[in-house]
Amino acid sequence: MKSANLLEVVDLGRDLFAKHIIRPPIKDHIISAILSLLRIGRDGYVINRSTIKHCVDILLQLSDDSYGTTMYKRYLEPLILRQSHTYYSAEAERLLVTCNALEYLRGVNPLSLQLIFLAYSYVTSGSIMVLRGRVAGLAVLVITDLTPSFGCSPGCSLETILTNVP
Repeated sequence: MKSANLLEVVDLGRDLFAKHIIRPPIKDHIISAILSLLRIGRDGYVINRSTIKHCVDILLQLSDDSYGTTMYKRYLEPLILRQSHTYYSAEAERLLVTCNALEYLRGVNPLSLQLIFLAYSYVTSGSIMVLRGRVAGLAVLVITDLTPSFGCSPGCSLETILTNVP
């Protein structure tokens, strides 16, 4: 009997914490700090990754609506996805303008690794799928644009492109 009541107390505690502690302006500061740290980390600076992970974990446990949508899903995930899309799109565009095809493919690989590390460190599996789809879409668009420079038709495979790289 007591263990059933304990679960109710824990849920009530989370609800009170979400309603009275994690609310504006505190919620906004936490989300802003997480996004800033992610941006700083992308720029190559050392950040406290465990702090970000713990903040994300807390937001994943808290809900502030009757549908049970987590605070992470409602407030942080859309901003991480938007920021990541903007960053990786700009990086892909920069590489496309400044590199030849082979350099581009070499430059995109570290971005992919960085994205994978971001995804597994800070975001949920649902976010990973969205990010992976957006990055894959960028890669397909760029590869489609570059295929004539490899002597391939626009429908040729990535394997054909890579074997024709000078």
